[in-house]
Amino acid sequence: MLDSAEASERGKATGRVWKGGVFSPTDGTADPSRAAPAVARAIVKLGGAVVQNCAARGIETEAGKLSAVVTERGTIRTKIAILAGGAWASSFCRQHGIRFPQASIRSSILSVAAGDGDLPDALHTARVSVTRRGDGGSTLAISGRGRVDLTPQTMRFAGQFLPMFMRRWRSLSPGGSRAFGVGMRA
Repeated sequence: MLDSAEASERGKATGRVWKGGVFSPTDGTADPSRAAPAVARAIVKLGGAVVQNCAARGIETEAGKLSAVVTERGTIRTKIAILAGGAWASSFCRQHGIRFPQASIRSSILSVAAGDGDLPDALHTARVSVTRRGDGGSTLAISGRGRVDLTPQTMRFAGQFLPMFMRRWRSLSPGGSRAFGVGMRA
């Protein structure tokens, strides 16, 4: 637990005076380059299979339960599957009559290679977030620049996400039709 002075010192990059805070140096961060292989190894160890670089096109069901995943390489018979479709998860589910409310916001994030630079292990301000990755590089995310594209999916779930968008209106702006060009139609 940090008192006001300690929290303000630790968060001085924000330019704000903090009432207090929590510093937990042993907390982890999600590093996809490490997490995904670890999850894959665990799945294989438990008798499952991991198929990479292969798009899932659909699912098959029997008696209302999953029985197979249809991929671009063929059909895989299974009773369990993990959907990791990111921004496309809701569209994928909709094809199968599954309602999966999801709000997609486009924003800027980049990967910075490890080097001689003096980036901190972690820095979170109102404008930028820097997090050190397991490979020694950093992930740099620009805050307050999210764009909400108007798509059928955005409209479909507007009632659920509009209150959040309204609370965050200062950090969001209207997008365009770019999402239509990358398949975000459904």
